[in-house]
Amino acid sequence: MDEQFIIRIADAVDEAFEQFVGTRVTRLEAMQPNQQGLAWLSSVAVGEGVLKISMSFSQALATTVTATMFALPSAGVARDDIEDALGELCNVVTGQVKTIAVTEGPLGLPEVVQCSGNDRYVDEDRLVCELPFAVCGEPLVLTIERDARSVVAA
Repeated sequence: MDEQFIIRIADAVDEAFEQFVGTRVTRLEAMQPNQQGLAWLSSVAVGEGVLKISMSFSQALATTVTATMFALPSAGVARDDIEDALGELCNVVTGQVKTIAVTEGPLGLPEVVQCSGNDRYVDEDRLVCELPFAVCGEPLVLTIERDARSVVAA
């Protein structure tokens, strides 16, 4: 994977978090043990199966992001609020990835699911990159998957 591509993607994630959550992300060199089986997954498709961008969040990070974006107390964050916030944040990042990857096609609607602790929703055969981050001391993982029609070089 081209390092410039990864840097641009990481910068897009950082910019989205700074804009919507008011905090910066730290890119990690490798996946950490606490980044396996995260609690929430938000995905957006680009084009007709060209790319799928997913962001995996810990429960604590999902709650923090939602409370900040919607100016809610953490105790007042509901499941619907989390789904809306994570979907919007993933949609913004996906728009940036689409531009960086110079990929044609419309953005799909965000899909947000709550995961069990051991689930992993990555198709290793289609994985373009997987970028681990720390945000407010909590794990975040961005994955980009492709299919045969993708213009992103693996």
